[in-house]
This record gives sequence, C-alpha cells and structure tokens, in this order.
Amino acid sequence: MDITLITSIASSLKAAKDATEAMLSIRDFNNTAALIAPINDQLLKAQQDLFVYMGQLLELQAQMARDRDELSKLQGALEERGRYSLFELSTGVFVYRFNDAPAGSDGNPTTPQPVHYLCQPCFDKGTKSVLQRLSAYGRISLDCSICKARHPTGEAIPAPAFRVPGAFS
Repeated sequence: MDITLITSIASSLKAAKDATEAMLSIRDFNNTAALIAPINDQLLKAQQDLFVYMGQLLELQAQMARDRDELSKLQGALEERGRYSLFELSTGVFVYRFNDAPAGSDGNPTTPQPVHYLCQPCFDKGTKSVLQRLSAYGRISLDCSICKARHPTGEAIPAPAFRVPGAFS
C-alpha cells in the first residue's frame, strides 16, 4: 500500500467527518434558533415595557419633586402663620398680632421684631399686610394699605384744651 493513498483516504475521511459535523452544527443551530426566537420576542416585549415603566417612573419622580416643593412652601406658610395669633383689637374688630414668643418656644423672642398687627382678611387670603396707625377726628384706627379696611382701635386722642381768649384760668 502506498502511503499517499492512505493519506488521501484519511484526508477524505476527515473532510467527510468535518462536513458531517458542520451539517450537524447547522441542524442544531436551526433547532435552537426555533427555540431562541420566542425568547427574543419576550425580551423585546420586556424591553418595550421597561421603557414604558421608565417613562412612568420619571413622571412620578417629577410629580414627587413638585409635591415636595409644594409641601415645603405650605410648611413655611404654616410656620409663618404660627408666628401670629388672632387678637381682638376692639369690640368685634379682629386682627392678627405678632407673637412675642411663638408657641412652643422658651419665651425668648426669636427675632427682634416689634409687636405689629396684620389685616385679618388679607392674611387669611395669604397676603401679609402690616396695619398702619391713623388718627382722624381724634379717633385712632389701624388701616390696611392693600384692602383699605379700617380697623378702629377704640382709642382716641384727647382734644387739646381750648382756651377762650380773655378767660382766666
């Protein structure tokens, strides 16, 4: 026997074996491709759902940030409102008065603000309007510069002593 003949037979057998392995590999790939296709479809659907959920999550996070800002503003307004209490200026006349020592404090004023009064209707609407003292015709009132409400204090300025010319004291 010739060695070249044996070598060529061995090469042919190896080529046939490689071709068979390649065909088996293609057959296995086709079989697994049929199994992988539904999994890929499920992965694509899951990815699309994930995008939808991410959009909803971003929307919820934005809403949470807006709600957090609104809560902060409301807490600030509530804290500011706590610095004032309703006060009867005169019979039936109510205003808000600055608290020297806010409720829950140790009695020491937190700010060096003077005692002042706010217009009750304006303050209830969310506007802080400090009332201005006005005396007209001997009567003292506290007037609002925003809503023009006049809050009589019940106080009066005594009229100056009137001297009649030629009268003796």
